[in-house]
Order: sequence, then structure tokens, then C-alpha cells
Amino acid sequence: MSENYDDNRRDLLRNFLLKVILIIIFVLLIVWLVPKFTVKSTKNTKEIDNVVTTDQVFSDNLSIMKSAARDYFTKDKLPVEVGDTTKITLQELYDQGLLTERIDKNGNACAVSDSYASVTREEKEYLMKVNLKCGKEEDYVLIHLGDYSYCTNENNVCEKESSVSSYTDDYSSKGYGYGYYGGSKGSYRVNGNQSNNGVRRIAKRIIKRYTITKPVTTTRTITTTTNKSTTTSKITTKTIIKKIKKIIKKVSTESDVNDYTDKDEDITPDTPSKSYLYEYAKASKITTYKWGNWSSWKTYKDADGIKAITCDAKDFTCLREVQTKQEFEKVGTYTKYYKKSREESQKLSSYTAKYCKSYNYVVYGSTIYYTTGSTSGYNSTTSGSWSKSGSVTTYSTPPSDSATVRYVLVGADYSDCSETCSTLPKYKYQKYTYTGGTLKKAGTYRSSTDYKLDVTCSDVVSKTIPVYANVTVYDVVERKEPAYAYVKYYRERKRTLSTSTSSDVKWSYYNDRSLLDNGYTYTGQKKEK
Repeated sequence: MSENYDDNRRDLLRNFLLKVILIIIFVLLIVWLVPKFTVKSTKNTKEIDNVVTTDQVFSDNLSIMKSAARDYFTKDKLPVEVGDTTKITLQELYDQGLLTERIDKNGNACAVSDSYASVTREEKEYLMKVNLKCGKEEDYVLIHLGDYSYCTNENNVCEKESSVSSYTDDYSSKGYGYGYYGGSKGSYRVNGNQSNNGVRRIAKRIIKRYTITKPVTTTRTITTTTNKSTTTSKITTKTIIKKIKKIIKKVSTESDVNDYTDKDEDITPDTPSKSYLYEYAKASKITTYKWGNWSSWKTYKDADGIKAITCDAKDFTCLREVQTKQEFEKVGTYTKYYKKSREESQKLSSYTAKYCKSYNYVVYGSTIYYTTGSTSGYNSTTSGSWSKSGSVTTYSTPPSDSATVRYVLVGADYSDCSETCSTLPKYKYQKYTYTGGTLKKAGTYRSSTDYKLDVTCSDVVSKTIPVYANVTVYDVVERKEPAYAYVKYYRERKRTLSTSTSSDVKWSYYNDRSLLDNGYTYTGQKKEK
């Protein structure tokens, strides 16, 4: 019996120790699991609450700058190679006329160099970063651009469409305990450790309902407008996060999700804020211009690079207009040559033969002539053997020379021509006859070795006989005639610009789109109603 008692005591002790160990393990397991289903890190909450630090004026300025940057980066201004970046500063946006001067809530101008927009070429699209710095406030947004099927402007890329349903756990993986929803309205963090899909769906609905833009504004502003009277209530990021935490605690199963109603999503604004009127201002520039007188027409050549310029009335960068024209006119004179063929007597050769001593001989064409006179002047009409016969005569067709008659060109008759001759002019010739002696036929001539003399004598000697014949030549006359060409002219005029500036100030409720869309901007001043 003693042994049984000892055995029972040992069994009870073993069972007790085993239960204690199990309880300890269970407690440790609970301690380990509880943080997985609750969010207690004040550090994470602080990080979430501090995601957005700027006010509504800064938000609007960044949004307006983003819109101007999208308008600037047309297709021809985008980087070509993957990894390349194109950048434009806020000052350059001003210079391009895409944006009016941006000022912060204190009325100070935003930094024109540190504020910029840049586009980087990626594999299939572009990533645009818009960075704005106004005083101590500085932040940026990232936008994906591309030539998507839904883009409507053929010269521009457009912003990539997205929705709040895109989800990633980047923030939960970094230890924040909150997932990340990225959409076209901004970026939002909600509980990422909750495994229940229903909780996530509810959290999405809350975020979509109380959208806040990251990282542009600290609060969600609820505005009620009646007859231009504005009542503003604010819901902070912290309030939205608290609401999501309560839902996480309240909804832990699918059945809880089914019992959940939209009413549970209502969030009471923190505190009603005062009603204010905000000051808007619009700077208007009025530019007038005056054209000067046209200059006189001046000639130019293609090498001068003169081009016609016509200014658009609204293009105040164009300060000079140029007009050009061409005129076909006389530019001078030139020498024009007219020619006509004619048969002229010329000495071709000579040969030596035994002929009568008492005669002189000359060959003309195929005939051998002899004379008792001298043939030494037969070669030229300027010698004493040739004499003028009659006055100068005008011929439409020039005459031909013969053995005893020659014609010398002395000019032309242009009486039938105007500024230029459509046909050849008439030619003027002086006639000359041979007076050196009477030429009589002495025989026939074919060559220096083939000839026949009809006149013979007993007293012969060696004589050198010149050979003449008619050769076709061109008689040429010349005349100075007018030269015509197209002459290029240009003239120019310049205009002067005068610019005056005026500022129109209006007070209205916050986010008055009729004013903002008409070019008015916040001055940073406000007053309580």
C-alpha cells in the first residue's frame, strides 16, 4: 500500500508540473501573438501622423505646379534614352508662361531654383518628379507618364491611370504595421498585418471616403458652402488611423464583417474651425505695341539670308517684320554677237612653174589668169590694186567675192530690230574692184602639178604663182543690248512694346474655383468672417 501511495504522489506531481509547463508555454504564445493582431507602437503612429506636414496653400501650389509640368513635357521634350533625365525649374516654368508666381501661406515667393520638375525615361514609360520648396516647407510627388491608349492629346503623354485598389505591403515590411494603398488621389497607409480580407476592404472604403493626399496636406477638410459662406471642419490623419484601429479591434471574423455597416465608418470632425475669407489676387499685364514705318526697298542676294517675317499680333517676342518681292527689270547691258556666213576670197597656197616671162599669173578657183600688169597687190584690198566701187550697200544676204570683185564688211543695219533682234540684222558692205590690170584666162587649174595653159610663148621662166579661192567665213557684227533679270528686294519695320501691370484683389471662400480657374492665386492673407 505504501508503494501505491508513493506511485500516486509521483503521478500527481508529474501531472502538476506538466500542466504548469503547458500554461507557461501558452502564456508565452499569447504574449508573442497578441502584438501581431494589435497596433500599439506609438513610434509607428507618430511616423504615420507626421507623414504629411504642409498646409492647404502648399498643397494647391504643388498641385498647380504638377499640372504646369505635365503641360510642358510634351513628346518632343521627353528624354530619349532609358535612364536619361530632363529637368525644368520653377523659374523656367515662369519664363515659359506656363505658371504665375507661387507664394506660400505667408505671402513669400517659392524658391525658383530648388523647385523643379524632372522626367526620367524608364523602360516603357516615364517617371516625373515635381519638387516644390516654399520657405521651410519642401515636398514632392511622383507621377508615371506614358503614351497610353486613353491619352487624348497626340502631342502629349498623359498621367497613368490608377485606383485606390492597388495595394502593396511595403510599409508593413518596414515595420510600420501599415500597408500602402497607391491611387490617383494619393497614397495611404492602413493596417497591413490584419489577415482578415474583410478588414482590408473596410479600411479601403474609409480611406477612399476620407481621402488625404500624401504628402501635401495634414488634414482632410470638409467644406460646406452656402451663398458663398464657408464652414470648415478638419479630420486629421491621426483621427482616421484611430478609426481604422477601432474597426480592427471590432471586426476580427468574416461574420463580424458581414454585420459591419457603413455607419460604423462615420468619423466625427475633431473640432469645428472658424469661418474665414481668403484673399485672392490676379496680376494682369497689358501689353500694347506700335509699329514703325516701313523702310525703303533694298536689294539683296540669296547669300544674305533674308527671309520674309510676319508677326502674330499676340506674339510679343516678334519685334520685326520683313517683306520681300522680285521684279524682272533691266540690270545693265551686254554685247550680243550676230553672224552670217559668206564666201570670201582668200589665198590658199602657191606653186612654181615655167610660165611666159612677159606676163604675171594668178590662180582663182579653177582658172589660171594672166595680166600684163602687176599682181603684187592682189592679196589685199588696202593696196593700190583695188579701188572702191560705189557707196556702202546693205544686204540681207551677204554677197560672195570673185576674181575681180571683193566685199568688205563695214557694219550692220538694226533698223528692223527692237531692243534685241528676233532675226539677223542686215549687213553693210563696201565693194572693191581689181584695177591692177586686166585679167585674162590663161588656162585651167586643178593642182600645182595638174594644170593646163592655153597661152604659150617661146620665152619662159620660173614663176611663183599664188592660188586663191572662195572660203566660207562668218561675218560677225556686235551690239550693246539691255540685260534683264529678276531682282530681289526687301524692306522691314520694327515695333516697340509697352507693358503696364495691375493687380485685382478679391476676398472669397476657400478654394473658389471660379477665381482660381480665372488666374487668381492665394496671397496668404485671410480674415475671420
